[in-house]
Amino acid sequence: MKLEILEANENVMRFVLSGVTPAFANALRRTMLNGIPTLAIEKVIFHQNTSSLYDEILAHRLGLIPIRFEPGRFNLKGECKCKGKGCSNCEARFYFDSKEARKERGLKQDAPLKVYSGDLKSLTEGAEILAKEIPIVELYEGQQLKFEAIAILGYGSEHAKWQASNTSFRPVPTIKISPTKCDGCGACVMACPRGVLEQKGKGVRVVNLENCNLCRACIDVCQKGAIELMPSSTDFLFTIETTSGLTPREILELAIEELDRRAEEVRKELKLK
Repeated sequence: MKLEILEANENVMRFVLSGVTPAFANALRRTMLNGIPTLAIEKVIFHQNTSSLYDEILAHRLGLIPIRFEPGRFNLKGECKCKGKGCSNCEARFYFDSKEARKERGLKQDAPLKVYSGDLKSLTEGAEILAKEIPIVELYEGQQLKFEAIAILGYGSEHAKWQASNTSFRPVPTIKISPTKCDGCGACVMACPRGVLEQKGKGVRVVNLENCNLCRACIDVCQKGAIELMPSSTDFLFTIETTSGLTPREILELAIEELDRRAEEVRKELKLK
């Protein structure tokens, strides 16, 4: 097994995983989607809401805001020592008060106010709003809003707001160009929509293999046998786009740990029997 990182930043990661089966690749993908606990707002306590939106609509919007947190900082509520009652080890609390927000912006207390996710104040160490420019509601003249929000860990299989990432994979293609059947006309280079091929002299070469999505446009315009295109059954190109407060690298590491934990549980069951 081999892993080669092609691109990595705070939001997106692309890598090639080699020497694995399609089943293993799909298990890793599914784990990165909904097998990792993330933090999301589950409960909202409204103290005042005279905005144009119902409490339920606001609560739904708040639940979809990504929250940055330290992996391992919080426990699943059902596994916490407080036995689900709620404490600083299994809950992260946030609050918002339109009066304070207007004061911070130097506005009059009855002035219109656009409320963004960054206006929520964290009351719990180790948790903060990640994306600060998500619009929540627009308060018109005289309208007030005050609430407390409680975030807990959960899995994407329970609700989409806990989904850790958008992850996909596809087989790495193998492209073979026949030196005898390829006449170097360049038709395949022009037909390829992703810039995979390049004409060099009287021949054609592969320059961006990772961009190939196996569309077969190059084969359609060439004579039979000039280009062979085959998907690999052991090498896969993964793309991870985070939708939570975790970075793509953290998501990958946690997914590997989760798969290892599940495999260990199976080993223990086999030993018992």
